[in-house]
Formats: sequence, structure tokens, C-alpha cells
Amino acid sequence: MFKKIGLGVVVLLLVAIGFVWVKLLIPLQASADKNGPETAARDYALQDDSKLTLPAPQAAIYQAAPNPDMNLYWGELHLHTSESFDATLFGNSLGIEDAYRFAKGEPLTSAGGEVMQLSRPLDFVAITDHAEGFGTRTHCDSPDLSLGERAACWLANEPNPMIFQTLTKKARGIAEPGDPSKPAGVYQQTTRQPLKPGSFPTCKFGNGALERCYKNASTDWARFVNLADKYYEPGELTTLIGYEFSPGMPDQGKHHRNVIFRSNTVPERAISSLDVPNAIELWKGLEATCGEDCDFMTMPHNPNKAWGLTYSRFTWDGQKYGEADWRLRQRREPLAEIFQIKGAQECALGVGATDEECAFAQVFDPCQPGETTGCAFETGFVRQGLKVGLELEQGQTQEKVVDIACADGLTVDPATGRCPDNGASVDLKSCSFSPGSGANELKTVWHDPDYDPDQGAFYYVRVLMNPTCRWSSYDAIRLGRKPDPRVPATIRERAWTSPIWLDPVRLDPVRRDPVRRDPAS
Repeated sequence: MFKKIGLGVVVLLLVAIGFVWVKLLIPLQASADKNGPETAARDYALQDDSKLTLPAPQAAIYQAAPNPDMNLYWGELHLHTSESFDATLFGNSLGIEDAYRFAKGEPLTSAGGEVMQLSRPLDFVAITDHAEGFGTRTHCDSPDLSLGERAACWLANEPNPMIFQTLTKKARGIAEPGDPSKPAGVYQQTTRQPLKPGSFPTCKFGNGALERCYKNASTDWARFVNLADKYYEPGELTTLIGYEFSPGMPDQGKHHRNVIFRSNTVPERAISSLDVPNAIELWKGLEATCGEDCDFMTMPHNPNKAWGLTYSRFTWDGQKYGEADWRLRQRREPLAEIFQIKGAQECALGVGATDEECAFAQVFDPCQPGETTGCAFETGFVRQGLKVGLELEQGQTQEKVVDIACADGLTVDPATGRCPDNGASVDLKSCSFSPGSGANELKTVWHDPDYDPDQGAFYYVRVLMNPTCRWSSYDAIRLGRKPDPRVPATIRERAWTSPIWLDPVRLDPVRRDPVRRDPAS
């Protein structure tokens, strides 16, 4: 009898071990073999930089007599280090001080042995690791952890993309089907519940685990602030203190914001999406805890992956913006990230934009009826966001894109409104590009032939560079391959100005608008 019971227990144990082995350990190992940090050295050994024409490093350029209205400064406002658990799980082992040294122009060696260096040092930098991860791994070096705590720490620190996907899938939830009778690409109000503090594995196990993580979050934040002060060099490198506010969305969606502080007078704690349910409460919470001489702004990024939420009239948890909320956002969110590795976020063809350059670096097709994730929404792009205020005021908006200045002595074609092709090209054998073409500086005066003094409007300028190799082409040439035919071999880098707003009511204080104006305009 007892022998049979013992045999049954052994069989069940072996079945359980086999299940875990097949369902978890084998896939984890396969993921590590394909994408783990050990593969970096192997892959890098296959590359040959001598096949490329690379830019020579340059010294930082500082003007003797700075003009605050005219100087151009280069910097980075969205930077993650190994302090962010997602960066760690994807194989990054470089920390905060490494990032500051890199910003100053010093070379860094990656896990794979690749030496990386900026061609020109930065003027300013903000390290914006995820606040939701602050305090969650601080204790993992402690020698007196329980077995469960050690397992959780291993899970949070093992560089394996599959672990990241497993941890975030549950946190971000499952997308609900949309109403197919409503217009495609229009965000549909959704009610969400935020994660509770202690949802991260390392904050679940052990006595007082949650309290420990909460305390360590403040300790981590203080360390961020102290390191920013340590590497601040007036006139050389401005180290802005910041972090990322990162509520999750289904299907790898993001509704994140970088919080940037004006000085080193900052709150004692970095407010995260574990503390507040939406951006409105984030701004209110920061204003309440910032204190005297403390100032901040927030900057949304990846609006193209927020599934239409960023420039909708709703919050992450389904609340509707009121007038006071719009004014709060206007005061605290003057910037938006317009381009990132996850795609261009200026505009997109088929979702409210008309010019062909809006097809640049798009990663999603326009939404179809009923789609709520994985597609391009009208309110997922900056240009459309600029229109929201006008729509609340002309119910309708219109846009027109024209070329106003051309390089190499060329002029705008009056028939097409476009600059003629200047013939610039790229040698796809080495990525060298046409020398002597293009312009270091373009100047012009432009008058809008359709200007209406009674109509609200905004203008901004987009500048296009001559073609250069896309990053995938650089990699292909390093590896001795032809560029991937599924993507463009070259791109035209670009820059954008901030918008210039024209408001008839503000221009003419005597005039009274019969319609109540929304502050978003």
C-alpha cells in the first residue's frame, strides 16, 4: 500500500518536473541561445567595420558668448540603463555612471565586445529609467534571502527576452474587442484598473517584502539624484534629473511619459503608475510633492503604440478630460517625443495626414473597424494631437504641406509645390553618401497665401536631410550581406520645429468669441 503511494508520488513529481522542463526551462534556454547576451560576442565577431565609411569623432563645440535665443544644443531625454528591469532582461549590463560617461564622449564596450562612442559629446542628458522598477531589485544582493526571494531575484535579473514577455503580458492585460460600428482608428473609451503595489515578483516573497520595496524605491531615487549632481559639469554637460512613468497597455502597447525636473530640487519619491491611475493624477501628485523651487515637465513618447490614447479625450483608466485637466496638461506637458526606434510619430498616411513624408518609418497599418490594438490611430500621432484643440473649437480641420526652401540652389516647383531632386545618393557598398550636396544652412521668408486672420491655425517646419544608410543597411554591410529588401535601404533623417500657434481671439483682444474655447487650442 505505502509502496504504491510512494510510487505514485514519485510519478507525479517526475511529471511535474517534466512539465516545467518542457513548458518553461526548454523555451527559456532556446530564447537565451537565440537572443541572450552570450550571443552578442558571437554576432559581433561576424561584423567588419572596415567595409563602412563612418563619421570621424568630433569634439564638443561651445560658443564663447552663448545666445539663449539662438544656440543649438544636442542631448538625450530618453535613456535607460540596467536600472530598468526590461533593459536588464534584454541584456544591458551598463549602469547610470556608464551612461553619463558615454554622454560625455567616452567610449564604452558592450557585452559583446563592441566599442561604442558618440561622434560628438552631448550637451545635456536625462537618464529616465522606469520608476515602477525602483526598489524592486535593490535587495537582491543580500546574502540572507529565502529560496523564494532568490528565485524571484533570478527571474528579474536573468537576461532573457522571454522572461520580459512573460512578466509583462499579465501586467498589461488583454485587449477587449472594439465596437466595429464606430469609425475605424478612433479611440474608444476603456476602463482599466492599475496594478497594485507589490505586483513585481521580488516584492511578493518574504516578510515585509512590499514595505522593503517601497522603502528601497526612495533609496534608489535618491541615488539617481546624487549621481546626476555628481556628473553635472556647468558649461560642459547638463545632467537633468528624470524618470519614466510607465503604465502598460495590451499587445506591447505603451502610454509612457518621461518626467524631467528643472533643477536638483525634486520630490523625495518618484511617483509611478503603481501610485496613481493616470497622467492627470501624476501631474497633480507631482505638483503636490514638488515643493518650493521645484519645477517639472512631462513628455509622452511612443504615441503610435498607445493605441490612440495619447491624444484622445480620455485617460488611461477611462476618465474624460475636463477643462481644468486640459489646462493642467497644457502647463505640464509642452513637449512630445516625435521619433524613436519604435517608429515615426509625427503623422501617418491614412489616419488624418496627407503628405507623402508621413509614410516615413511607419510600423503599423491604419486601423480597421473594431481594432483596438496593433494598428495606427488618428490620435496616435503628434500632428493629429495638434489638431485636437482646433477640432474642439473649426469641428473640422484641414492641412496643407508645402516646400519652402531647397538646397543646392534649387527652387520650389510652382506646379508641384515641391523641391526638385538634388541627385544626392548613397553607395550601398560602403554607406558613403554624396559629398558636397545639400546645404549646411537654409534661410527663407514664407508667406501663407491662404492665411485667414479669423481662423485658428498652427505651423511647424520639417527639415529633410540627404539620403543616408538605414541602420539595417549598416549592419548588412558589416556582415557582408545585401541590405534587407523588406525595408528601405536608405532613409532621410529629419528634424522638426515646435509649432507656432495663431489664435484670432488672442491676437485681437477686442474680439469676443461666441463659442467657449477649449484650452487645448
